[in-house]
Amino acid sequence: ALRVYHCANDLARHVAEFVTRQDDVPLAMDILKDAIKENPKEAGTTYLKLAIIYSRDLKKMDQALKYAEQALALDPQNIEVYQRLYEIELAMGQPQKALVLRLWFPIR
Repeated sequence: ALRVYHCANDLARHVAEFVTRQDDVPLAMDILKDAIKENPKEAGTTYLKLAIIYSRDLKKMDQALKYAEQALALDPQNIEVYQRLYEIELAMGQPQKALVLRLWFPIR
């Protein structure tokens, strides 16, 4: 897998997006997970990207929720995290939880 250094989370997310478009989701996940291992304290958006892959591409909502919650813990000001959590909760059949998220952070 690609070796990712401490200030390369942004690069890892861009490379992961590119390989996801090439239908290599496993490689994208490896790249993102390597980036998280190298710099876990700066990985909020990287966790969010994993949540997107698990929800959108793999339809594994439990894993998507786990990564979205990790993104939220690291980056609670990121509105995109709340948007993703809202969508995951709806997909998991949890409309009450989704509604709470919607009330906290109105989603456009």
